[in-house]
Amino acid sequence: RLPLLCGLAVSGALEALTGAAFRIKWPNDIVCSSRKVCGILCESRPDGQGGLAVVAGMGVNLRQTAAWFAQAGLPHAGSVLELTGRTLSLEETAAAILNQLEPLWDLCGQEGFAVLRERYARRCINLGRSVRVLSPDGAVRLEGTAVGVGEDGGLPDNLAAGTLHQGFQRF
Repeated sequence: RLPLLCGLAVSGALEALTGAAFRIKWPNDIVCSSRKVCGILCESRPDGQGGLAVVAGMGVNLRQTAAWFAQAGLPHAGSVLELTGRTLSLEETAAAILNQLEPLWDLCGQEGFAVLRERYARRCINLGRSVRVLSPDGAVRLEGTAVGVGEDGGLPDNLAAGTLHQGFQRF
């Protein structure tokens, strides 16, 4: 659930800092004005003491220009500066994200993701849109419309059997 919590934290922090609308493209991208401004990747490893060590990488585009994205061949990406006109420092952005993430982490640890599900759903741009679930080789496993977010924030484990999540409606 860490990528989902990070998505809530980043979108909330950027919105608070800029006043612009930042939304989550399930599960790990943050968008503003239909342009990707942040990607989130999380990993976990056994810590050698019976627990897990987790790492969350959140790459926020803060100050790139439209010309920079065009030269890089990234037509669907944007930066906070380009899309909101706000120049944010790395330090203030990181602090705002961490200040949002810590209470979300604590709440999820105490009560589970279900307590955050509606908050996540309000920020999720996928709901009501056509989506595809791809297998690792790129083949389409399911196509449909995302209609909700599960209590765990994800899709079910039984997708291979062709059954659909309560938040997923087949075309």
